[in-house]
Amino acid sequence: MCDFFKHREKGGLNLTKKIAIIGAGITGLTLAYFLNKKHPDFEIKLFEKSSRCGGKIQQVKVEDHPVSLGPKTVALKKGSRLDKLLQELNLFDQIRFASSKAKKRWIVYKGKKIAFPTSFKELFKPPFFRAIITMFFEPFK
Repeated sequence: MCDFFKHREKGGLNLTKKIAIIGAGITGLTLAYFLNKKHPDFEIKLFEKSSRCGGKIQQVKVEDHPVSLGPKTVALKKGSRLDKLLQELNLFDQIRFASSKAKKRWIVYKGKKIAFPTSFKELFKPPFFRAIITMFFEPFK
């Protein structure tokens, strides 16, 4: 895409600089942000079918406890691209880091709260193995 725009300007083609981004999930939002930053003269339209942005990423309250939907954890390393982006967008202070005292993570599976596996080996024990198999074959249904 970048090469096309460079050649368009050199070649004298008179094309409108319009870009449509389908989906306002984390990828669509990030793409729109960086395109706008690099090419502020482009007309960028972001289309989202739901009433809110963020895609699968959201947080809800269940019995006064915050429950994150979408990504469960993020490996955030100092100086990484994600770290720089969060700093640039002034979002870093909104991150909730897990307490070092919290050794277990919990998920809700079939209506029950269960401890998330703490090792690779535990992924292959019930009920996680069945959940992994179910998720793997979901696209083929």
